[in-house]
Amino acid sequence: MTEAALERLRDARGFIFDMDGTLALGDRVNHGLRPLPGAVDMLAWVRDRRLPYVVFTNGTNRSPRHFASVLRDAGLDVPDARMMTPATSAAEMFAKRGYRRIMLLGGDGLAGPLREAGFEVVAPEGSPAGVDAVLAGWFREFTMDHLEAACRAVWAGAALYSASQTPFFAAAGGRALGTSRAISAMIRSITGCPLAVTGKPSLGALRAAASRLGVRPLSRLVVVGDDPLLEVPMAHRGRALAVAVGTGLGGPDAYDHLPPGRRPHLNLRGVDELLSLCQRQPRPAEPGKREDPAPGRRLRSVLARGIPRRTRTRTREFVMATMRAVGCTEFGDPSVLRLVTVDRPTPGPGQVLVRVAAATVNPTDLGFRAGGRALPDGVVPPYIPGMDLAGVIESVGPDVAGPDDKGWRAGDRVMAAVSPTAAGGGAQAEYVAVAEDQLARVPDGWSLEEAATLPMNGLTVATALGRHAGLTVIGDAAPADVALVESFGADHVVERGDGMAAAVRARYPGGVDAVIDAALLGPAILPAVRDGGQLLAVRPFQGETERDITIHLVLVGQHLHEGHRIAALAALVDQGVLTLRVAEVLPADQAAEAHRRLDAGGIRGRLVLTF
Repeated sequence: MTEAALERLRDARGFIFDMDGTLALGDRVNHGLRPLPGAVDMLAWVRDRRLPYVVFTNGTNRSPRHFASVLRDAGLDVPDARMMTPATSAAEMFAKRGYRRIMLLGGDGLAGPLREAGFEVVAPEGSPAGVDAVLAGWFREFTMDHLEAACRAVWAGAALYSASQTPFFAAAGGRALGTSRAISAMIRSITGCPLAVTGKPSLGALRAAASRLGVRPLSRLVVVGDDPLLEVPMAHRGRALAVAVGTGLGGPDAYDHLPPGRRPHLNLRGVDELLSLCQRQPRPAEPGKREDPAPGRRLRSVLARGIPRRTRTRTREFVMATMRAVGCTEFGDPSVLRLVTVDRPTPGPGQVLVRVAAATVNPTDLGFRAGGRALPDGVVPPYIPGMDLAGVIESVGPDVAGPDDKGWRAGDRVMAAVSPTAAGGGAQAEYVAVAEDQLARVPDGWSLEEAATLPMNGLTVATALGRHAGLTVIGDAAPADVALVESFGADHVVERGDGMAAAVRARYPGGVDAVIDAALLGPAILPAVRDGGQLLAVRPFQGETERDITIHLVLVGQHLHEGHRIAALAALVDQGVLTLRVAEVLPADQAAEAHRRLDAGGIRGRLVLTF
């Protein structure tokens, strides 16, 4: 418990409370619900202070209105409008994406809020035509027919969402098994599709709650919960104040294994202890009256007035002069990677400083870490990998105008492709100085983890882009991935391997006009190309060409200052042409593990590191 955390609690503008294990406990269907110590008085305290709050449960076996009624019956005075579930946040997320038709794997607890928000809700049966998204929640009646319908909808282009990915929730008898994760895992296993979460701990859920509370920025929120997998990670993703209580799934030692930056800011025995801390805070000033600062703050203010202005400015310049980054001092296997402390960059003319929230791990990072690239003069260890990033502008350097009449400003959500061989290193750092022409805005409704997957991949190659451009696309895939590649828009799919070129020729005897060699097949794919055709390689071509086939080298590093192209790709995502694929999100201190997983193969989507 730190003074900084207590000061943030004092300055909070809104609260998000978990239900099960935080405010109350009941059985797996919320029967026998009883308030936990301090819960009733805690809600009374926030009402007395006129602080907005919501109770957010990941349960979807009931509608928000029904949950609120159950809480009131148990003695917790929660109005209907103060209750949220993953269905509530899903409605907001789907509206931002422009979805209209939703296939639900769940009951009325999911369907009701979506219908009220104007969405067409369809059952998991029959034809999947026109389905924009599949949403899995509490669905004990789930069958193989439902599974098949959901998979067909995903193969037809629907996005997959899950109300929750936590395996358990707190109940009076211990822990109860949720169904969302199990159902969505089956769909992902079969289709290989990406997955987004509408409930906790997603940033989308936090934003939906903040929108209902009318609180900005997210850092002024307090998130209170018992689950180490839900409330605390969600708070950190939005830089809100994370308060953990030990009355549910997470005991006092549940966070000890985490690095300091991912632990709760306050780790308490229950909401009764939180209430005690809140009651010690001074009451807000009455309208028209100036609030007298707390004694400690008043003393700091008096002392500050005694310091010359120039001295105060110089003192502030030394605050946060360093940052964390993923780096290595020598090249080698994944074990050389670790978190390092380096100087925090300062944006120069035409640059902005981006506070990085997410950075992807790509195959090019494996080669960089292994020492497979020549480095320009002046690039010295520690070497920082990474080419994709998404985050928030921290500050703006001189002469930054921006790509439109609004310009770039602190607080803008942005994404970019950068180079690990540039001065200061690559994307996998807490802060990166980025030229303004490298930036693109992250659309509303996107998580920063999703946004980080777009720049490098989109600027290189995508099957869906070829189809969108009117080309006949032949994809290659392992047998298990045929359906996945077809879902991206490939007109035909041939089996990857030594016989691939022959398989293409069997379908197109005259050869194809061009091959984009993103699979790094090299000369082995040349027989598939017609005489005088073209081969586009994403790595230097190792071998000799033949039959007047022209070799083009496609390098993202040559297009880093084309943020407008990333913006155009983002528009295609919002139109449903492209799909963002997050395979897994890992904390930055697990970068070595991310490299091992990517090197082992079998990853469907992008591994994302978060800071």
